[in-house]
Formats: sequence, structure tokens, C-alpha cells
Amino acid sequence: MKRLTGPLSGDYTRQLIVVLLVFGIVARLLAASLGFTYDMESYEQVGRLVVTGENVYEATTRYNYGPFWLLVLGGLYKFASFFPDPFIIFRFTIPLLLSLVDLGIFFFLRRFFGLAAAFIFYFNPLTVILTGYNSQFDNIAILLALVAAALYGKYEKQALVLVQYIPYTSSFLFPLH
Repeated sequence: MKRLTGPLSGDYTRQLIVVLLVFGIVARLLAASLGFTYDMESYEQVGRLVVTGENVYEATTRYNYGPFWLLVLGGLYKFASFFPDPFIIFRFTIPLLLSLVDLGIFFFLRRFFGLAAAFIFYFNPLTVILTGYNSQFDNIAILLALVAAALYGKYEKQALVLVQYIPYTSSFLFPLH
């Protein structure tokens, strides 16, 4: 990371970056507090089906993605079930998890393309809305693709294994319906 000179040099740079990253997570959670889409209701239904041990693909037509995401939803639903209002907890743990994925993309972009590119991605209103309000999980596939592309030249076998898992996170790449 390039160090800034002047009043924002040294530890102040790191502190400012941390504050901005936390602000980005808060922005995503605020977007989530504005409501939710049909997908969130589907996610809750899928999470419930996973926790009760039912076959998601037989029990509902509202899920046409790979098994990776349904396992994530099942885990988040189980976690939320320990709270008095599980739906609220479930509804906010999804964008929180996806915000962590956005942080992974931020750090990847910072390393390979610089701090400006990373912040442009991280504070892009579309990114904030898709992660926060819509709770779309395409950023998982994006992060895996970025990491696989970075590993490809040096660790070709590991990158190819990683790329094989990308289709399981996106119905666009591997429809199961």
C-alpha cells in the first residue's frame, strides 16, 4: 500500500481506511434496513428447509442455485433461530456476510490495482445496494474469480480447483433447474 504524505501519513492512513471500511459496512446495513426483496423471503424459506433437513429442490420452486448458497442460508437461519426475532437477525446476517465478501474484494483490488480502485468498488452505490438492500450473493462468485485469476499463473492447479466452485455460487454459470 502506498503511504500518503502530509497530515494523512503513517498510522492515520490506516485508521482512516478502517473508519471508511466500517462506514461501508454500516451503509450496507442501513440499506438493508430500508426493506427487502422477494429473494429475502425465499432465502428464509430455504434456510428453514435446510435446518429441518428437507430437500430444498423438491420442497420449493423458489431456489434454483447450487448447493453452496443453500448451506450458507441454512447456517445463518440456524444462527438466527437462537434470537427472539429470528427473521430480523437472519435478514441482517446475510448482508453482513456479503459485506465481508465485499471487504475481500476491496483488499484484492487494493493489492492489485491500488487504493483508489478498491474504494471506487467499495463505495459504488450499486455495490452497496446489491449487498445491503438486495442481498445478492454474486459477489461471492466475483471474489472467487478474482482470486482464481490471480493464482492462475503461479498456482494453476489450485486456481482451477477454485474456479470449479464458482458455478455453484451462481445460477447464471450453472443452472440447476
